[in-house]
Amino acid sequence: MEKRIKNKPTMTFLEDDKDVHLSPLEVRIKDGGFYEGVKEFKSIVQKEKILSQVKEKRHYEKPSEKKRRKRREAAERRMAADLIEKLIHSGEWEKRQRKKQLKRERKIRDKNQKGSNLSEIERESRIVQEYLRRNDSE
Repeated sequence: MEKRIKNKPTMTFLEDDKDVHLSPLEVRIKDGGFYEGVKEFKSIVQKEKILSQVKEKRHYEKPSEKKRRKRREAAERRMAADLIEKLIHSGEWEKRQRKKQLKRERKIRDKNQKGSNLSEIERESRIVQEYLRRNDSE
């Protein structure tokens, strides 16, 4: 049976003239899935960028330093976007995406075939054959 909390405590404060409402993180654990719960908690913390915010707020940042940091971050984003654009035009982007997809599929296939008696060499040869078959069909 699951208990529901109606009035969760929340914390409100002003940040850069914006109202920020914080509520506690909640992860529900099912039947002994403690490690899955911890994993989910870590992913939520990372998605919400909680640790990076804590590190940023740990020390006072002068307005000039803040401007400099924001300019640097914007320049890094622009450089990353330019790099991706160059990769797309050269065709390298599609190759990388295919490689990532094959890696994901291999991981899933290996997980499903964990109990099978296929040797590592046989698995790799099957993956290469599948990759070549896909490229021939395109």
